Amino acid sequence: MGFLPSPCAAIEVGTNSLHLLIGEPNRDGGLSIQEDLTLMTRLGEGLTTGGRLREKAIQRTIATLKSFAHTCHSHQVEKLAAVGTYPLRAAANAGDFVLRVERECSFHIRIISSEEEARLTFLALVRGYNTDDTPLLVLDIGGGSTEIIYGREGAIEKMVSLPIGAVSLTRQYLRSDPVRDGEWEGLLHKLRQRLSLLPQADSSAQALGVGGTICTLMAVELGLKVFTPKQVELKKLTIPQLTEVIERLKSLPIAERRERLALHPLRADIILAGAAILCAFLERYKREKIVVSTRGVRYGLLHKLLED
Repeated sequence: MGFLPSPCAAIEVGTNSLHLLIGEPNRDGGLSIQEDLTLMTRLGEGLTTGGRLREKAIQRTIATLKSFAHTCHSHQVEKLAAVGTYPLRAAANAGDFVLRVERECSFHIRIISSEEEARLTFLALVRGYNTDDTPLLVLDIGGGSTEIIYGREGAIEKMVSLPIGAVSLTRQYLRSDPVRDGEWEGLLHKLRQRLSLLPQADSSAQALGVGGTICTLMAVELGLKVFTPKQVELKKLTIPQLTEVIERLKSLPIAERRERLALHPLRADIILAGAAILCAFLERYKREKIVVSTRGVRYGLLHKLLED
């Protein structure tokens, strides 16, 4: 009788979203995925560096993490790894939050550095797409931070983590509803200045975009009413397409974005700030398009867990 692997689970706690991935190795050396869940609790709502996580955001997040623990139990998960990214790096009360999760959900969240976050994302892409021979230029837009990674032959050569994200930039720059042209141009100007200081990358590198922002922008371009990862996975988002999507989003109040474009209630207000990061990235690196990936930290974490 052959070996029957037990499923493992990876949980990522981010600024805007929580992710749960449950899977096991398949016969081809890849992953057989049983659950891939993303739920938005906005743990980092209103958070500034050195500030505190808000009690309501903590309660929302812990309630969702409890449901994740129940899902893991129902799948008879053998091993579980959970990591926290920007909001837990930034919050003064992150340690208290981790202790509450241990007490109420019965698993530990490990707070990871921006460097480890980038390594896990890169691992997810290299393992998932067999890109060892292809240089990669990766953009991972989060709610509170953005990682840009350049690597080839399966190894990272350069990476930078910027303390800018879709949630934090919305709070700082895009306060009108709908967004005013002056606000939009002001945000783009700041982002262009920030990214102009970054080193250039090999022009042959494949540009890959990871995270909810880029997946959502692709979904809007495709006119999807219900988002499923398979529908956007490895699709190409071009500059003309992105420009058209941005103009549509700018013309609509947040409530109409939710209704007419079927955006998640906790994504509709921050999507334009994320789109601005993508615009500045494509300009800085002189790329005409970016390939959309639904993989990210949770996939790298699961690969690592299964390999240990």
